[in-house]
Amino acid sequence: MGAGFLTKDQKAKQRERTIENAAQGVSEFYFELGPDFGRALFFACMRVWASDASTTLMRLNNEVRPHIVNTFKYGEDIAGVLLKKNGFEFTPIYMTTPQLAEKLASRADLYVDFREVRKELGL
Repeated sequence: MGAGFLTKDQKAKQRERTIENAAQGVSEFYFELGPDFGRALFFACMRVWASDASTTLMRLNNEVRPHIVNTFKYGEDIAGVLLKKNGFEFTPIYMTTPQLAEKLASRADLYVDFREVRKELGL
C-alpha cells in the first residue's frame, strides 16, 4: 500500500490539531497568569502577527516570557509591549498606544498587543 495524499478534510483536521496543541503549549508556559491567559495570548498574537501556529508558539515560548508576564501583571494602563531584539536578547518598551509600536518596530521585533489579549479574555 503506497502513501497517499491528505484530503482537504484531513488537512483541516491536522491544522486544527496543530493550532490546539500550540495553544496548549503556550497556555502551559504562561501558567502563572491563570489557565486562560496563555491561550488568549496565543490567539491574539497569532492574529496580530498574522503568523501560523508553530511560529507563534516559537516566538512566545522563549526568553520574551518574563517581559510579557511582568508587563501584563503590573501594567493595566499599558496597551502592549514592544520587544526590541538586541542580539540574542529582547529589550521591552512599554507602549500606551500601538501606533508608536508600528513606527518603532523592525523586522526582528515583536509587539504584544495586550488590548487584543484582554479581548480574548473577555476583560
